[in-house]
Amino acid sequence: MFADEDGGGGYATVSASRRAARLQERPDYRALHTGKPIAQRRARATTVSDLPSDSTLDDVIGLLNIIVTQNNRLAERNEELTEQVARNEDEIRRLRSALEMSKETQAKMEERMGKIEKQLAALVELTRRNLSS
Repeated sequence: MFADEDGGGGYATVSASRRAARLQERPDYRALHTGKPIAQRRARATTVSDLPSDSTLDDVIGLLNIIVTQNNRLAERNEELTEQVARNEDEIRRLRSALEMSKETQAKMEERMGKIEKQLAALVELTRRNLSS
């Protein structure tokens, strides 16, 4: 067994104090960004001794639960959107088919109108001949 583990398999307070020491050794990027010298950095409001030993693990578990819940919601929304996309694609195909039919119908109507115009022109010509004779 390692020195920083207790008999129950969890990490003892020795490990917590080591983690706290490592955290204090890290550069404080916020203070560096603001331009304050190290001496002017304010001390952390909470020390390791104030925290319950399980707080970090509980926080991580809580965040993971939130992530899982959000992931589930996003997966459901993704399924809904996938179904909507399929419905939209079907509707687009239906509308394109209707448009093609209307184009065919329009072409047929134009063809019929051309025939009728020719017939009318022939009738007008025949009427003129009959009137002039």
